[in-house]
Amino acid sequence: MKVLSRQGKTLLKTDLDEIGYALEKAIISGIDLSEAEVINKDLRNANLDGAVFDGALFLDVDLSGANMSECSLKNTVFIRCKLYDTCFAESNLQDAEFNNCSFGDTDFAYTCLEGIKVKTDRLSYFNFSSAESFSKGNFTWRGEEIPMDTPPAIFQNASESMMVFDGHILCNGKIFKCKKAP
Repeated sequence: MKVLSRQGKTLLKTDLDEIGYALEKAIISGIDLSEAEVINKDLRNANLDGAVFDGALFLDVDLSGANMSECSLKNTVFIRCKLYDTCFAESNLQDAEFNNCSFGDTDFAYTCLEGIKVKTDRLSYFNFSSAESFSKGNFTWRGEEIPMDTPPAIFQNASESMMVFDGHILCNGKIFKCKKAP
């Protein structure tokens, strides 16, 4: 098995067939996986604690239950990834991008989320409120950009969900701009 960079350079070459185990061995060995390209892989419950994935691409990857705490994930792009119960605690996700990913009980405790970008066509539950640092983020809902300087508040009940941003509210699939108090 090979793990290639986004430019086609070999970052990891191993006889191991299971990607999760191969990545765990690479991390233990101190291999820098910056700019890795991980496509259509099952990494459920993988222990990727402390890995360096700066500038990496995760495309159609199931990271449910994965431990990605204390990772460096600066400028990393996640596209259509499953992030249920994924732990990003104490990781650096500066300028990371999440495009149409599925979130649920994803742990962002004490993470750096400066400049984070979230693009989605459907509302999913993510909680950035426990992040260590958060500013200059951007949330794109069905092509419409909403700036974020603080984590959005998410309210859910049985029939609807509502997200409250710095100057916008997303409710029932519509974006409402809030007026500033005089």
